[in-house]
Amino acid sequence: MTPIPVPGLVKDELSAPVASHGADPSCGKPGPLLISDLSKLPLGSHCLSLYASQDEAADRAAAFLAGAEDPRSARYFVAGDRLLAFTRRKVRERSRARSSCVNDLRGPQAVRQRDGRFRPAPEVIQFVSEHPEGVSAGGQTITRYWRRETVPDHLEYEEWFDRQPRSTSRFLCPYDLREVPVDLAATTLLELAHHHSHLVLSNAAEPASLLLQLLALPAGTPLPPFHQRVRAWCLEEGLVEEEGRTNPLVLTVEGATFARSLRSFSKKGLSSSEVLD
Repeated sequence: MTPIPVPGLVKDELSAPVASHGADPSCGKPGPLLISDLSKLPLGSHCLSLYASQDEAADRAAAFLAGAEDPRSARYFVAGDRLLAFTRRKVRERSRARSSCVNDLRGPQAVRQRDGRFRPAPEVIQFVSEHPEGVSAGGQTITRYWRRETVPDHLEYEEWFDRQPRSTSRFLCPYDLREVPVDLAATTLLELAHHHSHLVLSNAAEPASLLLQLLALPAGTPLPPFHQRVRAWCLEEGLVEEEGRTNPLVLTVEGATFARSLRSFSKKGLSSSEVLD
């Protein structure tokens, strides 16, 4: 296997602005808009953020909160005291005034209702209802609490959430690529992308995470140069296959084996097990 083109990575390629839609033939609407700077996420957005380290997630939270017009109507929910302290510290490095926007939800942001469906936790509903003018809100709890058998129910939750009015708000949905079941990754990540208006790709140097997130891209999605090279490498090595120009990439058996190595890579900074209570 030839080396993945991470060593040739040009930093500016990851920080450069990206704006592109992919086709989404399955539902007849454009795919999510690829962006790179969450501080510029516009009102009306419901953004999927794919990450592969807690450093990356916290940096994304800092950028997202920096773009909020009023910190009083901004929240970023996490679960656990240690993750709260870690994320607040990272946010404070960018904007001291925004660090208090990070709150410990002490549980999942999506809770199961009597009818079996997941809907926002009471604390989330209360915060949104207190700001009819609109909010900037994100929640980094779904991939901590979901299980393989509850993935379909969480996808239904995202579909429902995407239909809710949000013209004066902006929402961020971080998903940890290390917690996506590999055998469900292709359908899960693509469906998640369908239920969001914007998408931020992981810039982590772990090859397996770079592979998995390609499955979230509708066919025809224009990519930044670095991710173009990753895609070409994955195709060359037989980790993914194309099934026609109108279909998304498919993970091969070799690709699934490779992706399962994701949790074996060393993490920059704190790992999930180190920051989660």
